[in-house]
Amino acid sequence: MIKRLQQQYRNALAVIEQMKRGEWEFKGHYQDEHSPKFECYTAERNGVELWVANGGFFCGVRYRYWELGIFGHLVWHFGAKQAVRTLERKMRRQQSGMSGGEA
Repeated sequence: MIKRLQQQYRNALAVIEQMKRGEWEFKGHYQDEHSPKFECYTAERNGVELWVANGGFFCGVRYRYWELGIFGHLVWHFGAKQAVRTLERKMRRQQSGMSGGEA
């Protein structure tokens, strides 16, 4: 059991370092075609998909949650959280000024 926890911890640290180097691509979509809100759901790297949509308590490798175990929380707080928020802010649809005048 201790060896498994140690490996999960090493996996989490490796993912955090990879995120800091920009090796993970964060992806998401709009709630619907009319919604201005963009939501980031996953991060991908070399065919591995990391679920980030529900925050720290559910951050883990998709379909292989044992890879990070309880340390998915560390990956969320020290690697994914800021990247997710940045992407969601960047992709948020802005209202255009349709009045023709200056705002």
